[in-house]
Amino acid sequence: MGFSERYSMWRIKILREKAIKRVEEFAQRFAYVVFMPRSGELKGRIIENKLLLEICKKILSLLVLSDQEMENKRAFFFKLLAELDREVEPGDPMIKRIRTDYKKKLRSIQEIVTTLISLEEKAHAGKVSKADLLLKSDETLRKVIVIAEEAGTILLRYYRKEVKAVSKDKERYDPVTEADREADHWIRERLAGVFPADQILSEENKSIPFDFLGRVWMVDPLDGTKTFLRKEDGFAVNIGLCKRGRPVLGVVYAPARGEMYFAKRGEGAFLQKEGRVWPIRTTEICTIEESRAFIKPSEEKDHPINKIARLQVKENMTGDCAALRIIKIARGLSEFYIDISYKASKWDTCAPQVILEEAGGTITDLLGNPLDYKDRSSRLKNSFVASNTVLHPALIKEILKLPKPVLFINLVQRA
Repeated sequence: MGFSERYSMWRIKILREKAIKRVEEFAQRFAYVVFMPRSGELKGRIIENKLLLEICKKILSLLVLSDQEMENKRAFFFKLLAELDREVEPGDPMIKRIRTDYKKKLRSIQEIVTTLISLEEKAHAGKVSKADLLLKSDETLRKVIVIAEEAGTILLRYYRKEVKAVSKDKERYDPVTEADREADHWIRERLAGVFPADQILSEENKSIPFDFLGRVWMVDPLDGTKTFLRKEDGFAVNIGLCKRGRPVLGVVYAPARGEMYFAKRGEGAFLQKEGRVWPIRTTEICTIEESRAFIKPSEEKDHPINKIARLQVKENMTGDCAALRIIKIARGLSEFYIDISYKASKWDTCAPQVILEEAGGTITDLLGNPLDYKDRSSRLKNSFVASNTVLHPALIKEILKLPKPVLFINLVQRA
């Protein structure tokens, strides 16, 4: 059995487990919400019939059928829905209302089961990819991709006309436009509607989460505002999810290029463009001299930290926003990106970090430590270096060659 077939069967097993868990949770929740508040007579009648629980039990048995019985699964499931119509007493108004509720709730389970059947059939036929399985099985990822596309549409509307910008910082030019603000408002409103219990950290909003220990969405509605204003195409929408301080899901959308990058922890990294989806992977180039690199220097041109910018590399790359530079490493179009500007924030790295790591790359602070997403500040105190994994130790070694006063003054005092 080849790798792709083994992977497909593993994903089917995971889908089965998720579906079984969903059915069990549904049965418990529905029993509590519907059965308990009703009158004693009605409650007794429903519990005595055990209609819902019997159907759930049958669905559970459906999900654990052997692969040899696959051809019977679809017919078996739709037979259950027919049983639902026959077994419920149609004359009782209260029962009729509950039956409608049953059917609505069961519809979500029907979608899971039919999707599972379809994926199993495709997997056995060798027609299903990792990306198909991920997109079909993860509702959160699908919703975030849609939100990123919607924000991208807003940005493109402004991109095609002249846009005025004002600086957010009195000491240096840090532009913000109406496009930033409108896309930010849209993303925050949509995320809050879909995930009301989650917190949101966004570059264009002053509201800071009360802590970073739970689920926090980290958003840059327009990464690369200067690029956007120059009418170049290297800007992006970044939406990443952190759980307990660890990035677990990332979506980076480059609307002017029509490129959607997405990844979920443990599931791989992918590029979607022009209706096609394919996996992306870093290179395995292991020397700095052979590398294509982005190096963002300190704004103080004569500062000793800028010695890092004089590393001997195959190609010094320019252009693109921070997220798309990291994405180029994930795609194998670059080997590393060192940011020694000390201006990077959590929303710059959260989403692309998941994509890079799932593509085989590594991102740390300049000392080689994991990026700290639990810190109260939105700024990354120790900046960052991103690369393919085999090259990373050599880069950290070069950075640590700097005199400690030079390195630590920047890392600590500028944070």
